[in-house]
Amino acid sequence: MPINFDTAVAIVLKFEGGAKYVVDSGGPTKYGISLRFYTKEIDPKATANTIKALTEDQARAIYKSEFWDKCYCDQLPDSLALAVFDTAVNMGVAEAVKLLQTEINSWHPKGVPLAVDGIMGSATIAAAISTDTENITNSYLNRRLRLYVTLAKDKRRGIYLTGWTNRVMALKEAIKDVGVA
Repeated sequence: MPINFDTAVAIVLKFEGGAKYVVDSGGPTKYGISLRFYTKEIDPKATANTIKALTEDQARAIYKSEFWDKCYCDQLPDSLALAVFDTAVNMGVAEAVKLLQTEINSWHPKGVPLAVDGIMGSATIAAAISTDTENITNSYLNRRLRLYVTLAKDKRRGIYLTGWTNRVMALKEAIKDVGVA
């Protein structure tokens, strides 16, 4: 099955806890959309009630415009699109793209390296398309795991390592389950 936005967001929404309203490090959160993110990227005047009232359709629209589209996932090979999208949701768009650029550069040590600037431009997209999709997706997710281990050395973040690791492992399974690996 090809990965499109609807398939990808259904997977990510499972990771993000669905409609459950919680208060986490980003403040009030629903469908994985935190008040901190919402006030920074969507509406600076938003409140906890804004998040409580968030509908799944609104969350999907935010995921589409703020993550899927900004990473140009519709132009990436299927499994890589899902991996980059989930990474963007979890770590931010720029970090997801930098991780991809770094991984692509490690696969092409003698080629012209991509700028690791966090911008999903035409050179990054072309390089991603020209790689072995299954292998680059797997190594991209492994690089993400290594980054989490590094981040977890900070005691404030260390408590999240198991959850982060479980998410990546579940993502690898989801990629296999939808038949794009």
